[in-house]
Amino acid sequence: AGRPSLQVAREPGQRLLEIGCGTGSTAFPLMADDTAHHDFWHLTDLASSAVAVVKQQPQYDERWCRAYAHDIVGPLELPDAIPDAGVDIAFLIFVLSSVSPA
Repeated sequence: AGRPSLQVAREPGQRLLEIGCGTGSTAFPLMADDTAHHDFWHLTDLASSAVAVVKQQPQYDERWCRAYAHDIVGPLELPDAIPDAGVDIAFLIFVLSSVSPA
């Protein structure tokens, strides 16, 4: 058990995307491991109320993360704030199980 840790071989300076970030319980502990803030996180959730909670967290700092309300069901588009280069790693924890297959 314990808090999550990102144990994959990767280079610093990655662009990470969490779809379905909720209140930040996955992203914020992982951000804490990046003490030099080499990475940049994009956090999205369907619920604007969840995004509001993320933005109120003391760990939230737009120098190394941004949060957006975004619906992944529908046209396949990333939020405009994500650069055209895209992201290096995407997290979809418990998200795909909540999307209707219809």
